[in-house]
Amino acid sequence: VLALRLPHVMGEPPVGHVQVTEIGAHQLPVWQELAAQGWSRMARHRRRASDAWASAASRVDGEVFFIARDADDSRPLGCASLTTRARPAAHGRVSTLPAARSRGVPPAFIRERIAVAVARGCTLATTTVAPDGAAERRLIRLGFSPIYENVILQAE
Repeated sequence: VLALRLPHVMGEPPVGHVQVTEIGAHQLPVWQELAAQGWSRMARHRRRASDAWASAASRVDGEVFFIARDADDSRPLGCASLTTRARPAAHGRVSTLPAARSRGVPPAFIRERIAVAVARGCTLATTTVAPDGAAERRLIRLGFSPIYENVILQAE
C-alpha cells in the first residue's frame, strides 16, 4: 500500500497525447468495456463481477470514474477509478488497452486523480500495487511512499 500527502505538486506533465476526463453514469458501459479489455477480464464470470462492481460503485457518492483518450483522435486508451468518500482518496486500478501501453496512460490518470482528490478536500491519496513492479516504481517516482504491505492469500 502506497500513500501520498495532499496537496502535492506533481510538476509539469510529460509531453504526450493523453487526455483524461471524468465520466458520468451514461458512459459507464464504455468504462466497463475498457476495463474488461485492459484487464483481460473477458472470461464470463470475471466480466460479470467487474461490471457489477462498476455498476454498484457508480451509484455511490464519492466514486469517480475516468476514461483516457488519445488527444488527437479521441480513441479510448484506458480507464481508472477514484474513491473520495473518506479524506484519504483511494486510487482504484488503472486499465490500459494493450495497444495503448507505453503511451503514458497510468501517469496521466495519477495526475488527474490527484487533482480531483485535492479539489474534493482529500488530504491523503492511497493505492495498492503488486510489490516490486512497474506500477510501484512509477508511483514512487511520482511521490508516493510505501506505508505497509498487505498480504492477500488466494486459492489456486
